Amino acid sequence: MELNSHGTDDQLELYALGRLSESEVPALEEHLMVCEACQERLDHVESFALGMRQALEDAPLEIKSAWREFVADFMTKRAFALALCAVALVAVLAFFSMKGRPKSLPVASLQLMAIRGDMPTVAENRELDLTFTDAPSTGGPFRIEVVDAAGNPKWNGVVSPSTGGLSVRIPRQLAPGDYFVRLRGDGDQVIHEYGFKVQI
Repeated sequence: MELNSHGTDDQLELYALGRLSESEVPALEEHLMVCEACQERLDHVESFALGMRQALEDAPLEIKSAWREFVADFMTKRAFALALCAVALVAVLAFFSMKGRPKSLPVASLQLMAIRGDMPTVAENRELDLTFTDAPSTGGPFRIEVVDAAGNPKWNGVVSPSTGGLSVRIPRQLAPGDYFVRLRGDGDQVIHEYGFKVQI
């Protein structure tokens, strides 16, 4: 820095903060001894820097105070709303977990005949007893397949005729919809096909 050149704002700020490089300090100090304009600018920079330091020192106390106020406000005004939301969430979860439990539904019975026409309906249930009124009363064992309307397998099992005819229990809940039952004999040949609906 030349003796007659003024210090820049950055140089004056770094000098006020004690961070100006050692090589620049002597020239700036020599200039400040003769330049009233730079001395005034340095005074403003030092005042600003001092104010910033003071603000930074006081900031942690203000931040702590603001944090305490936020927490107090949260606990008093929002705690009730959060508690209410938590209770509502628990109630919704309990409702859906109860809805999905098959034990809350009854066991249903349905008699099926292999005739075309309207399909018999049954209410939604946890287990379904099917009796085939026109199935063979002798022979067997027979394989039974239950599929949905799209042909997706839902249950299968093996059953033999008894004195009461041919009956089977489907030990699972079937969702509402159309279902078809295939009764297969020896050689996996379809003997009869039945249909039924599960309604809500």
